[in-house]
Amino acid sequence: MDPTVVELLAAQGCRVSPDVHPNEVLLRVVQLSGDTENLTAIVELLLDPQVNADISYKDEKGLSALHVAAARGRMGVLRHILRDGSRFIAQVDDPITDGQTALHLAANDGHI
Repeated sequence: MDPTVVELLAAQGCRVSPDVHPNEVLLRVVQLSGDTENLTAIVELLLDPQVNADISYKDEKGLSALHVAAARGRMGVLRHILRDGSRFIAQVDDPITDGQTALHLAANDGHI
């Protein structure tokens, strides 16, 4: 990852190794962070075209940033991912390996 991006992430409180891919960082940041202003700023930075983290990246369980944000009730992140005019296609009906969608995960965890 670009050293400047690593520095910007560090300024937002996110400790990242330069050899970690932005896709992995995006998913882990959404999993570990609370729904704060810093979290939204970090997600915006990772989704910037110069960094180009892939919003559709999934881990071995099929979880994307959208799934994790829905499961954790991270409304600021969800708004950013799903906003009109986004250059990303958020697959809201795309299931994880056990068949659950982002909506299922949100409902299971009491966020809707």
